[in-house]
Amino acid sequence: MVGHLEVPTLEQTKGLPSSLSPSIIHDLLVKELGFDGLVVTDALNMKGVSDYSGNQSSSLGSFLAGADLLLIPDDLPIAFEDIRNAFVSGAITEERLAHSVKKILNAKFDAKLHKSKLVLGDSLHQDIESSDAAKLNHQLAEASLTVIQNKNQILPIQQFENTNIAYVKIGAATGDYFLDRMRHYTSIES
Repeated sequence: MVGHLEVPTLEQTKGLPSSLSPSIIHDLLVKELGFDGLVVTDALNMKGVSDYSGNQSSSLGSFLAGADLLLIPDDLPIAFEDIRNAFVSGAITEERLAHSVKKILNAKFDAKLHKSKLVLGDSLHQDIESSDAAKLNHQLAEASLTVIQNKNQILPIQQFENTNIAYVKIGAATGDYFLDRMRHYTSIES
């Protein structure tokens, strides 16, 4: 997943988020590092990219930069139309579009979505909130983490008795998901 970070050492255009940067997505990630998987954007309705005042929509910019899968555009019909118009005008080639479509279809095939049953909305909430789903979620999270360096053996964090934790919420987000997750491990006053 490509985030909306500004990384001046990798992108010379001031303020350009990495999710809109061809030099980060195409040149570095794909060409230099040889990544051939599905390049997914972070949510395109996030301020880190939606506030960027470039000359094109964030959806089109991300696709042109090399992203394959564009998550949560601000306005889906406009995003679709921008990409369609870029294709019709030749700014996006059939080869480039087919490359991303093929990667998305391969990911769906690998996930065996062609064999899965249709998900019905009637019991979806109970299925997602089930103890089996929570256990699977925990197993997936554990299996997906890679610690590069563990100085002073601080991971896993287990000793909280004599530890003070500060939680500072920045921005206008209404959700307290992070705080709720922290409270699973220790007592935190807000």
